[in-house]
Amino acid sequence: MIEIPYGIAFSKILKMIMNQLSSDLASEQQFTLDIYSQFFESSLNNGGIDYIAKKLRAIVENPVLVTTSNWEVLSLTGFENELRTSLMKQGKAYHFPKQNLQNLPKNVEQLQHPFYRKLYKNGQEILCCVMPIFFNQINYGYIIV
Repeated sequence: MIEIPYGIAFSKILKMIMNQLSSDLASEQQFTLDIYSQFFESSLNNGGIDYIAKKLRAIVENPVLVTTSNWEVLSLTGFENELRTSLMKQGKAYHFPKQNLQNLPKNVEQLQHPFYRKLYKNGQEILCCVMPIFFNQINYGYIIV
C-alpha cells in the first residue's frame, strides 16, 4: 500500500518512475554499445589478442587471461604477479594449469556458456569466471576473468 500526499496526481508519480526506469535501460544500452564499439575498433586496427585482453580488463576492472583450447596462454593481463610462477612451460609456450581451477566440469571442452570456479594461489582463494570462446561449434579457447 502506498500513501500519496493530497494534491499530487498518481499519473505524475507514475511518469517519474517510468522516466527513471527508461533512463536506466538507456544507460545500460549505451554501455553495451560502447563496449561493442571498442572491440570493433580494436579488430579494425589489428590490435591483437593482447590489445583485446587489455581492453576487456579495463572494462570489467579485473585481470584477464586468454588461452587456447588446450590451455596455452595467449595473453596474461593483470594476473602477471599472481599466476606467472604457476604457469607450466612446455617448449616456448606457457600453459595454464587447469587443475588449479577446482572441480572443472568433465565436458569443459564442450561447454558454450560461462561458469565460475575457484582458483587457489598461495593460500588465497580467487573466484574466476571462465568463458569458453566458441564459434560454429568449435572451441577456440577460454577467457578467464
